[in-house]
Amino acid sequence: MAKLITIDQKLNQAFQLAYFIHRDRTVARSVARDAASWLDTALSAQDKRLTYDSTNRNTITLSDDQDAATPSEIASDSYERARESGREIIDHQSLLVHFIKHLVRITFKLTPFYSTLGVCRILHNYSTSEAMEIDGIVMQDPDRVKDPSFFRARKKVLISELQNRFGDLLSQCRGPRQEIRFNSHNSPHLFLELTRSCLHKFSPWFIKCINIPADYNPTEHVLDDLSSNHLNDDETQRIQLNRIHAVLDPECFSLLIKGLREHNMNNMEFNDPARTLQIPIFNVSNDEPPDNGSRINKSQSSELSDEELIVMRQELEHEAAIRKQWGKGLLRIIVDGEERARLLPEKPESINLRLKGGEEVIEIRSTFQGKDTLLATKLLSYDFNHNIAEASFNLLLPNDCTLSFDIAQETSLPDSYSPSNISIRYVGTSGIRSFVQWVKQLVQLPARPFFTSLSKVFSKPVTALLAAASMALLIFFGANYGETFFGSSKLDEGMSALREAYKGYRPYESRITISDYSRFSVTRGPTDRGLNETAIRHVELALLEAINERDDARSRHAMGIFHLLNRDLDKAIVEFKKAVSIDPNDTKSHSDLGAALLEKGKEKRDSSSEDKSPLEFGDSLKHLSIALTADPELREALFNRALCHEYLQMSLQAIDDWQKYLEVDPDSKWADEAAAARCAQTVSKTAFEE
Repeated sequence: MAKLITIDQKLNQAFQLAYFIHRDRTVARSVARDAASWLDTALSAQDKRLTYDSTNRNTITLSDDQDAATPSEIASDSYERARESGREIIDHQSLLVHFIKHLVRITFKLTPFYSTLGVCRILHNYSTSEAMEIDGIVMQDPDRVKDPSFFRARKKVLISELQNRFGDLLSQCRGPRQEIRFNSHNSPHLFLELTRSCLHKFSPWFIKCINIPADYNPTEHVLDDLSSNHLNDDETQRIQLNRIHAVLDPECFSLLIKGLREHNMNNMEFNDPARTLQIPIFNVSNDEPPDNGSRINKSQSSELSDEELIVMRQELEHEAAIRKQWGKGLLRIIVDGEERARLLPEKPESINLRLKGGEEVIEIRSTFQGKDTLLATKLLSYDFNHNIAEASFNLLLPNDCTLSFDIAQETSLPDSYSPSNISIRYVGTSGIRSFVQWVKQLVQLPARPFFTSLSKVFSKPVTALLAAASMALLIFFGANYGETFFGSSKLDEGMSALREAYKGYRPYESRITISDYSRFSVTRGPTDRGLNETAIRHVELALLEAINERDDARSRHAMGIFHLLNRDLDKAIVEFKKAVSIDPNDTKSHSDLGAALLEKGKEKRDSSSEDKSPLEFGDSLKHLSIALTADPELREALFNRALCHEYLQMSLQAIDDWQKYLEVDPDSKWADEAAAARCAQTVSKTAFEE
């Protein structure tokens, strides 16, 4: 399961990655802000979801949070190239960081095979035969391993990619078969720690190390974390990421090699990765001694300060506000930083764009209010045959219009990226949708300006007729299409059924935002009060239809409540996280997510004799605090945060929260529980002090 992170955490992670690469706070801040802007526009332009394409099981597509690393790395490129242009001021180590980052990225956007190839044949000096054996272990299927000629041909593709990126910065030579090779440093061990640090930094985010036994024997042990037999699409996606991580992560990779070496796999050497490391020589004049892998200036923090975060959030919010105001104007199509085409929405004919293959990002920009404005971003992914993974896709622009992309792949030379022709078409808002947008904007105006504007409209003879016609259309569409445009009837139906089915039922100690008071019993199970299974099924179907009708924060929050009431914490947490990712300002979703995480932490604590303070408690506290920052009197969040402080053994904070709760809600049955809890905490604290 992907880990949900806040915008501050995303900015900090992007900043830390950029600071590792550049060792310059100003540059790192710029990279982090650009990456966050790209990610925001990429998600909004793709309906806030990046999903796995089940039609192509070789394609890697990450969750929203995992994919935050990719924009960070791409946004860093222009700063890297600018520094490389001054060869006298760049050192060998910085170029090695750039080199490894680029190698990881060009292999990662393809398949696990390329990650194995890049690590084994370019970053380490394993033979083709050894690389084939390693690939067989990573795939957990020797029958899927390619032949030696395939390995050599694909290595040539990667070498060509690196040549195109670094040019004559790389010292090159010819091998026995006249293939291009990079000259290697005579003392690669000096760069071992730096290389390991790079691989850690550039590996997929939030992927845990796979379970490799200490006595791993490739001929006997099956690595379930790398085996994709008989799995569904989501599980296969996870396995693909595990395979990439297994070769990029130095610890995992060392364990795999150790098992192959100690069990004398096919009589090959399989030397330790530290001995097979090969570091390219770069043609630069400034060759500083290695710093043992440390890329952080100890005199400076590698995290953003609160002041820096505030400034960056304000910049992002300002950009988002400008995007929302964009109407129509000349659209510029930018591919990997280069403007490739222009499109006038007023002339909606198609334009054609040719890609050579291997491009990474498409940006849609326009000039608005005198400022260059990023409207949408598309991060491209590729399949095993070097084709763009999607045959077509749409990018949603801020004014609810769409850019439609249709891709026609060309035939290409073997073992190289396939060129493609892209047809781009602007699809404007339809008449009905334009009318609905106008009505929505009209009814959202404050009351006085609304009636003032309305009176002015009717005061003019010509526009009076138009306004009357509009009102007639409003009545017509309200009667016939109101459910579609103005609200989700399925969601209302589902929420009503949800309240009825679980009326008087309290599955957890924590408070849920829609639930009335009911006494909590620690022994109560999901079927203790004889819940009506038919009613529950009706609730689930109604909420699923609501999500299908309108996948927004409200529908995801409702589904999260359903799973929470049904005592399925894992599913509830997933839905609440989706809700807050869609609408980070949804206080009730943050509150209920905090409740679910608190209960999950309690489950973990009770099932472990050692872990008395699970990570979920901290995550719960974070989301409850977010909710209370926006709404300090949100009763459910106050109640749950007091509980969370209790379980974190933070008595003073718990007492303070219980007191705040009683100030907001002094007379209910919930208040009775709060008063009892405050009293118990006070007695406990006093006894402890004595």
